[in-house]
Amino acid sequence: MGVTTIRRAAVGDATALARVRVLSWQAAYRGMMPDRYLDALDIDENAARFTRFLSEHSAHSHWVGVVDDEVVAWASACVTARDTELDASVGELAACYVLESAWGSGVGFKIWKAVLAELVSQGVSQVIVWVLTQNIRALSFYERQGFVKDGQRKTTALTPDIQLEQVRLCLDI
Repeated sequence: MGVTTIRRAAVGDATALARVRVLSWQAAYRGMMPDRYLDALDIDENAARFTRFLSEHSAHSHWVGVVDDEVVAWASACVTARDTELDASVGELAACYVLESAWGSGVGFKIWKAVLAELVSQGVSQVIVWVLTQNIRALSFYERQGFVKDGQRKTTALTPDIQLEQVRLCLDI
């Protein structure tokens, strides 16, 4: 892999972010989600959603990891976690996805560090992330970064017939 650049996402990155989301979900979640759901994910549909996200002012910040002019990673964070029972000083890593071709290259680590620096600069004292309980690769990554399971679990309905079990991890910073 070539030189990695981490930067804030721009509206013009919408299709690239959609590509990272769709392709990384299809690679990482195969066996954890039904194939029919993963195979139906559509880059153009996701790009329209990303265009809206990136055009709106929101509590989320979006980042891209670029290698050799290709967006290979996307991360999103919130200065205040979406879990309403948590203190306002708790931030959230809402998403962190890397194309399978870039797994193990260090780009996931680099994009996470950029997000962490942003959260620290905004006064966040703890970060949470929700991970599928079956996603051993992601759990291992976050644990290597110092995250620990805090005992919280939830079930999210992706569709009425697809229930996802997640565990929450936290990191004091």
